[in-house]
Amino acid sequence: MPILLIFILFVVGFYLKFVLYNQWGSILLIADLILGVLSLARPKQYGLQIYLNSGDKKLFVTSDIDWIKQAVRKLYYFMEKAPEGSSMTIEIGGNIQGNIIQGSNVEGRNH
Repeated sequence: MPILLIFILFVVGFYLKFVLYNQWGSILLIADLILGVLSLARPKQYGLQIYLNSGDKKLFVTSDIDWIKQAVRKLYYFMEKAPEGSSMTIEIGGNIQGNIIQGSNVEGRNH
């Protein structure tokens, strides 16, 4: 649930409870507290979308920020340092969700 909506519910609950002295304010504040805790406890998702020369795009989603950083580093190094005409393979396995491949470990190799 978006944090702005949780904040708005908190303000409305606070107003109902302490300004209008309404019992629904207490219920709304408790519900808002539960939603806030659930929102903070939910794992963050990060994505890496790659556009290929063919026009296709591949999206990989993970909660592992280190995997994203490692993949971006390897792609950047390949684009900057690899000789013209070479290719690169990224092997993926573990906790990655994608439209083709799933995994979490990245190993880049130049071919």
